[in-house]
Amino acid sequence: MVSGLLVEIALQVVDYPPSAFSPWIYDAETAYQYAPDLDLRMARPPEYDVAFVTNSLGLRDDEIGPKRGARILILGDSFTSGYGVERSEMFVSLLEDRLDVEVVNAGVGGFELVHQLHYFDAKGRAFDADLVVLLLYLGNDLSRNHEWRETESGGLESVSRSYPTRTRMEFKLGRLYTQMRYSRRVAVAARVPWKPFEDYLALCERELTLDARKAYDRSRELLGELHDKVAATGAEFVVAMFSYRTTVEQEAYEALAAEVPDFANRYDMDRPARELAAILEGEGIAYLDLVPALRAAYSASRTPLYFAIDGHFTAAGHALVAEVLGPELAQRLQAAAGEPAAPKL
Repeated sequence: MVSGLLVEIALQVVDYPPSAFSPWIYDAETAYQYAPDLDLRMARPPEYDVAFVTNSLGLRDDEIGPKRGARILILGDSFTSGYGVERSEMFVSLLEDRLDVEVVNAGVGGFELVHQLHYFDAKGRAFDADLVVLLLYLGNDLSRNHEWRETESGGLESVSRSYPTRTRMEFKLGRLYTQMRYSRRVAVAARVPWKPFEDYLALCERELTLDARKAYDRSRELLGELHDKVAATGAEFVVAMFSYRTTVEQEAYEALAAEVPDFANRYDMDRPARELAAILEGEGIAYLDLVPALRAAYSASRTPLYFAIDGHFTAAGHALVAEVLGPELAQRLQAAAGEPAAPKL
């Protein structure tokens, strides 16, 4: 015990692992968020090693100043915050250049639909956006909202697992242990391509379980609430949906199907997109399904749009998302400003 205490003191003195190791900190409204003013490297060999820098609000974006013209707010998760690519390669940055308007990137890795609702209500409305766009990842944004509940203060807390948020004071031995476990998981994961989670596959079953139906129903509630809160600010709300690499690249689909007995009879990988489209239409929410464009682009060029092991968009994937979203968002901004529609970009 004495030796352990001495090791802990030594680690505290040299600040190892460094206090900025984890990008997340506790947040009362959303349970966690990115820490402000981070300047780290995000690496997952052999696929990428990129800079990860946040502003004073904990967003992977420039500092947000006073509004001077049209403004778009992008809500999303790790895809939106650009895991695996540099800032200049992210679709948010590409959209900003393409549209010549301010695009605020509020994507946070790990956020589900329930986090997006709480984030917008607590913080997002302050950006006074003209257009709010939710990039919704079908991989887990629909299936894991039941893992969170509201606190008495109106924030969120997990009901099933802990998240590695850092604090001002932490036990370095505990952090080192967590880091070692994480490194082992990454090392194991690095040997095989990214595959859909079981909870996503449950949403794809041709005969839905009660839990899967509840997940869809909960998603309807959350999207309806988010739509109403955005509309109350005078902004327009749009959802852009996308899914796993296995729904885009035929080879990835075939590899997964070969591993699961009776796969084609048990699962319909496009079901979550159809269910979500029905939900959005029922709630009167504008949406865009990015999967057909992703499929077409991959089929035409065979350029990887997702990292095979990590699972997030490559730079080519981000470029394709910006290319598809750009004309849609440009038209909506012009309509909001009362301008005549311009030719498609």
